[in-house]
Amino acid sequence: MVAVRRLPLPRQASPSAVYTELCSFGDIKGRLGYADGPALWFVSGGAAVGDILHHYNAGLIPPSVSASDTRWGRIAGAPAPNTCSRRTGRPRSNTTTSISYIDLGKGSLQYDPLVAINRSEWSDTFQTVKAGLNYH
Repeated sequence: MVAVRRLPLPRQASPSAVYTELCSFGDIKGRLGYADGPALWFVSGGAAVGDILHHYNAGLIPPSVSASDTRWGRIAGAPAPNTCSRRTGRPRSNTTTSISYIDLGKGSLQYDPLVAINRSEWSDTFQTVKAGLNYH
């Protein structure tokens, strides 16, 4: 399964602001599961890719600094119980809910190229929740 999502995040309006924007991300993952009556339990894992923008706006002086990067990382997830209806001769439906943890590694932003210690570092991790209804 390959998925690409666009996630706009709000920017801070203060004169001096630091923010991170996840422009888009996608994942390629596999699932391993077990059906227990009407419930389907599984774990998923695989690779993730994301386009991340780190930005520092200091107001007028010094100028703003931005760093955009596309990075590969990992994704892992698990579901809430998925239920299936067992009606014969009628359309069937099931619900699905899962949560995923995405880790795209560490990012950094150098504020001043002349001062090596004038920088910020952070981990680019986030979680997603997916919910749906399948009718077949």
